[in-house]
Amino acid sequence: MSANASDGVDLNELALNWTNNISSSIEMTSMSDISSIDGRYDRWTTVVQTTLIAVISSAIILSNIINLIVLLSASAAMPCATRLFLINLSISDLLVGVVACAPAVLPAATHRWTYRVHIPGQPG
Repeated sequence: MSANASDGVDLNELALNWTNNISSSIEMTSMSDISSIDGRYDRWTTVVQTTLIAVISSAIILSNIINLIVLLSASAAMPCATRLFLINLSISDLLVGVVACAPAVLPAATHRWTYRVHIPGQPG
C-alpha cells in the first residue's frame, strides 16, 4: 500500500521526521571523552597512536620516493609497460601518503578531528 496525498500522509513530513529522529539519536563524541580514572590511558594511547601514524606515514612516503628513484633510473631490463605501471602505482601511493596519511598526525596528537561532519538538525 502506497502513501499518497489522498491518504492524508505527507511524504516530505514523514521523511523529515525520520531524518530528525535518526540525527537526534546520533551522539558525536570526541576521543578526549574516552579516558581512564587517572588519565594515563589517554596520554599513553595518544603517544602510541601519534607515533604509529607518523612512522607509517613516513614509511609510505620514503619507500615510494625510493621506489620512484629506482624505477626512473632503471635501464631497459624491465619492459616499458611494466615500468610505467609501477611508476604510476608509486606516484599514487606517494600521493596517498602525502595527502591522506601525513595530515592525520596532527588530529591524532591533539584529539581533534578538524573535518567535522554536519548532521542536519544538530547544532554546530
